[in-house]
Amino acid sequence: MDSSSAVQDSVVLPSSSLLESYNASTDTYFSAPDYRLLAKPPFAQLLPGVDRTDLFHRVSESLRFATELGHEEAIVIGAVPFNASKPAYLRLSTNAEVNQKLSVLDKRLAPLMFPVSEVACSVTPLPNAEVFKNSISEALSLIDSTELSKVVLSRRLQLQSSTPFEEKNIVQRLENANQSGYTFSIDLVGELEYEAERSTLIGASPELLVSLRDGKLIANPLAGSEPRTGDEQRDAALCEGLLRSEKDLREHRVVVDDVIKILKPLCSNLDIPEGPSILRTPTMLHLSTEIVGELKNPATTSVEIALALHPTPAVCGEPRERAQETIERLENYDRGAFCGMVGWCDAKGNGDWVVTIRCATLKGSTATLYAGAGVVAGSCPDKEWKETGAKFKTMLNAIGI
Repeated sequence: MDSSSAVQDSVVLPSSSLLESYNASTDTYFSAPDYRLLAKPPFAQLLPGVDRTDLFHRVSESLRFATELGHEEAIVIGAVPFNASKPAYLRLSTNAEVNQKLSVLDKRLAPLMFPVSEVACSVTPLPNAEVFKNSISEALSLIDSTELSKVVLSRRLQLQSSTPFEEKNIVQRLENANQSGYTFSIDLVGELEYEAERSTLIGASPELLVSLRDGKLIANPLAGSEPRTGDEQRDAALCEGLLRSEKDLREHRVVVDDVIKILKPLCSNLDIPEGPSILRTPTMLHLSTEIVGELKNPATTSVEIALALHPTPAVCGEPRERAQETIERLENYDRGAFCGMVGWCDAKGNGDWVVTIRCATLKGSTATLYAGAGVVAGSCPDKEWKETGAKFKTMLNAIGI
């Protein structure tokens, strides 16, 4: 018996897995390292908020109203765009189910469950290499001459296939390949409900914006990264290099300091590591700092904290307002949900929210992939182009490119 047969015979997956019952055309899906959450219709679409405070109140009022009607397990789930003043894609669900993941899933099993077949499609970079590198150079000039200390610039890949992309298979492969991350599939419901083609946000984010359980919160900002090589010794050397890199440590510190500044007034105590560690994904190595705290006010909710943190310098820059202005001018496209936040909140305020990265929007036979890179003094345009290329691999691998 070969090794793959042995794995197949020795591991039994639960037939009731929420991932198996997920319906891409109707459901909203979110999974963390230890659980899966599946929300099914009926949904109540939350009206757009005017600003962050208004959006938070609408979430709170929707959950309060649902609880008064007897739906104690109701949640609000969905996505908030990079520009939080624009309409969010949030829904109230009274039909959500959660189950725990297996404690250990042998990675050798994933190809047997959901094999990846190659997909033939055209791939167009938006913008091209020259334009993107020029925007990095311009950002570096601004960092040298203004108060801007960091800005995150992004680019896209547009995939065009002859047949519609199979959303459910992509979600399944994303989750299997990213067991320690957060996988999501969110219907981007627009103002025109009758649109012929749905648009779906799919991804597997490694970055936890905030997790809240009964007053205890965890935030895990990431910044400073290197693409993995596939060779363990070379990857180990890259990890050591990241932990010694003045440029990457400085970029990481900007993000951590911003998160601490926002969380301190909300918490009675914060446990902050002295320095970062390495978070590994199948395609990238990241500097990571896990921050743990206890809330002063137990009425503070996960969505309230997430909106206060969003967008962190990990996806925007520092100072925030100047970075946003630079992004709007140099990127020349609307990020939409990319670099926003995805997650859920229940009536008790508990919930998980992650940064919307390693993602794509799917619309029929068209897929748009997104990737960004933090620009600070010492950044190299060629290296940032390659880094964004490596970050695309999370979605490209799941799609079959």
